[in-house]
Amino acid sequence: MTRGKYDSSFGHKKIETHTSVPRQGLSTRRIRKRKPLVKRKVWLVIAVFLIGWCLLRLAPIPFGTVEVHGNETMKQSDVYRAAGVGKPINVVQLSPNQMENRLHEDLRIGKVTVTRKFPFTIAIQLTERKPIALVMTMFGFAYIDDTGMIIQTASQIKGVSAPIITGKKVGAVLLGDTLDDATIQGVLQYIKILPVAVQEKITEVNMADTADIVVYTSDSIAIHLGKADHPRERADITMDLLRQVEQQQLHVQYIDTDIRAPLIKR
Repeated sequence: MTRGKYDSSFGHKKIETHTSVPRQGLSTRRIRKRKPLVKRKVWLVIAVFLIGWCLLRLAPIPFGTVEVHGNETMKQSDVYRAAGVGKPINVVQLSPNQMENRLHEDLRIGKVTVTRKFPFTIAIQLTERKPIALVMTMFGFAYIDDTGMIIQTASQIKGVSAPIITGKKVGAVLLGDTLDDATIQGVLQYIKILPVAVQEKITEVNMADTADIVVYTSDSIAIHLGKADHPRERADITMDLLRQVEQQQLHVQYIDTDIRAPLIKR
């Protein structure tokens, strides 16, 4: 805006010019000043984060926790050792995939999954292999799980309660070997299907005659399995016959799980 002012010394009007600055222009300049400051703060946060991450990745700094679930006989320290977890525990330096692969190589472990949990936890969920039977070998005894894998060997039986397979001896076996004999596999599957309470009563499986395999229990009941084929059906028949024996308080010589003609022999 331009205004005129009278100058008495010369008789002229003195022209003065006043320029007003719009408020919008001021706001724009302020925003422009703020932008470099915001950018510097963002880059500072990123730099601090990267430095902290590098320290956690490389330095022996304890950070986070590793949880173990499902272990029964294995100590937590044994699981850590098998998974490659050292001290101090730093979950940033650990790879769940590598830990899981290492644990799969341990014969004591049947199933395992390793996952990251928010915010700073790695969880190990495992199922241990359990001996379901013992079999005689050339040099002693081998403990086998429900798949037939040799999970332990010993010169004498001690410390583990599991039925012993008699009448059949395997040759030289090594830890991790799997017995693929059809009759042994049938017996193992049969035992696995039975309830734990019944499994615990089985003391011996006689395989001297592979056409007439006999299971003996601590109740002095002999259970004939034939060739141990059809393990599911024979397990169901076993439970039905044992239920009848208990309910009727029968004294029996044996029970026969023939799927065509089940029998309770008194």
